[in-house]
Amino acid sequence: MFQGHLFVGAVPLNESPLKDHPLNPMHDSNLVRVLARQSREKIGLANLAAVAHGPASLRARLADLAGQGVAAAIVDAVFDTNLEIIGTVALAHRLSVGASGIGLGLARALVATGQVKSGMTESGANVPVGGPAACLAGSCSQATLQQIAKAEAIMPVLHLDPERVVANGDEARRAVGWARERLMDGPLLIASSATPDEVAALQARHGRDTAGHAIEQAMAEIAEALVQAGVRRLVVAGGETSGAVVDRLGIPGFLVGAEIAAGVPVLRAVGAHAGDMLLALKSGNFGGPEFFSDALRLMR
Repeated sequence: MFQGHLFVGAVPLNESPLKDHPLNPMHDSNLVRVLARQSREKIGLANLAAVAHGPASLRARLADLAGQGVAAAIVDAVFDTNLEIIGTVALAHRLSVGASGIGLGLARALVATGQVKSGMTESGANVPVGGPAACLAGSCSQATLQQIAKAEAIMPVLHLDPERVVANGDEARRAVGWARERLMDGPLLIASSATPDEVAALQARHGRDTAGHAIEQAMAEIAEALVQAGVRRLVVAGGETSGAVVDRLGIPGFLVGAEIAAGVPVLRAVGAHAGDMLLALKSGNFGGPEFFSDALRLMR
């Protein structure tokens, strides 16, 4: 984040593959403008200069914005050190939201202030569970499409027919039957992902919300059936897909374990009806080309 603009690597958000996101196409990289369109209150910016000079500087900038009647501020961050400063300041604020980076800043700030102990849950999160493993991909991002292509070289992959998913429930049942025949032979992948053009055509026929909801619920149904069939290591690609899966499985919380990729850790389910299991939940654009094999290597 720089000058209020969100980047995906070196590319502005609105020029990245997220401009073709099937549910939330992102056509503006300026998050101050984006949030302002959704709020009745004034939105401000705490730029990188205010952050880079340390917590006192950032606090002063936020106080100045509040004095101008600004209700919420977008805060720049380019390096991990910026996130640590933001985390330190955010501890005293009522509400702070963001992507996975703010978790890093808050966690380090909590450790630095003695409110939590470093590594207190990591060992529990990384204890092996064994059992069958499966991967689900609902994201249509270019990154996930590349990850699926790489996975096809090392595991069985079933590509769902999105039209059949939207039309009826047979496609989810077909996928579950296919998976049950293969679970004992090693990891497998079930994907509903499609290219931007295919997604646009599906949405034109059925509507964006209808198509998206049907696919999310189909993937959640498949996940539930796989867990019932014994899967204890589950990798899910796609933000909406991950949310639907977690809701269906009734998982109230996680222990955070080893990092698979930036912003994507191994998670151990806590208090879930599904029992002891490991998950990896990622937004579509996260992770490298070998993400599925990287995740399974850490989820033992």
